[in-house]
Amino acid sequence: MQIDNPKVAKVGSYIDVPPAKPAEATVFVAASDARSEVKKMADLVCKGAHDETTIQKAIDMLPSSGGTVKLSEGTFIIDAHNIILRSNIAIEGSGFGTLLKPSGDYYPLVVGDGSTTLTKIKIANLAIDMSNTEARNGVRFYGRSDHRITNVVVTNVYVYNSRYTSIFAYYVSNGLFQGNIIDTTRYLVGIGLYYCENCTIVGNTMYNTNIEGICLGRSNNCTVVGNTVDTVVDGKYGGIRGYYGENNTITGNTIRNCSPWSMTLRGSKNYVVSSNVGDNPICVHDTENTFLIGNIPSQVITTGSVSVACFNLG
Repeated sequence: MQIDNPKVAKVGSYIDVPPAKPAEATVFVAASDARSEVKKMADLVCKGAHDETTIQKAIDMLPSSGGTVKLSEGTFIIDAHNIILRSNIAIEGSGFGTLLKPSGDYYPLVVGDGSTTLTKIKIANLAIDMSNTEARNGVRFYGRSDHRITNVVVTNVYVYNSRYTSIFAYYVSNGLFQGNIIDTTRYLVGIGLYYCENCTIVGNTMYNTNIEGICLGRSNNCTVVGNTVDTVVDGKYGGIRGYYGENNTITGNTIRNCSPWSMTLRGSKNYVVSSNVGDNPICVHDTENTFLIGNIPSQVITTGSVSVACFNLG
């Protein structure tokens, strides 16, 4: 679990930065293996087992108007319950030295169960090691058509060895997924958005995902920009896949070691796909009014009913 970051030797390691107690409107939680000076400043200290109970208590301590749960460096063991986030809550680590380690069938971070409308949720600056859990997702947003999850941010999160989709969003609106690292997905996708709208996936890096790196499934008005997808084990859908959505933009992404396709579009309408660099063609199937502009390579394979406005112009 090595990361290309000069300040971090490995996930879960300490950074030699003097600790500082977070600002007010924050509950500060220390890991069981945090430094003694950090524990002295903390509002709550974990025990190294069932740490999700302590983190959940910190969330519950915040007022209904919300606030931030700040996690120290160190390892947090998630082994009895999911951590459930509510509206107006941010959970922030101290960089990749903050490591969540779930086991059993427990999800480390869950937002929504499809029965409640939620808004303004942020997850940032932490790492998740999914090696010892059968839970599907490292970060899970689960809304419904009548209970959407809105205004979410997931940034600078490292997810390792997720069983299924590492960052999963279902019925999310106005979401930002930025600067995350996905390292190994045993099955399915690095970042998957399904029935989402007005979301941005930007500046993320994915290695060794299973079926595709990024998926837009029946999602509309989304932007996928400046991401790197490197090595899709079963690449039948490519590094980036869009299906049955409208008005999405995919631009400036780098896709490597994804065979036979760098990208696939199916049943999509009014897409703009531009300035992406891959090592295999783009496959377009049953797609309407799609612009393909300045992609490398320029080769496009079409199947089914295809109405394409531009093939790699510009």
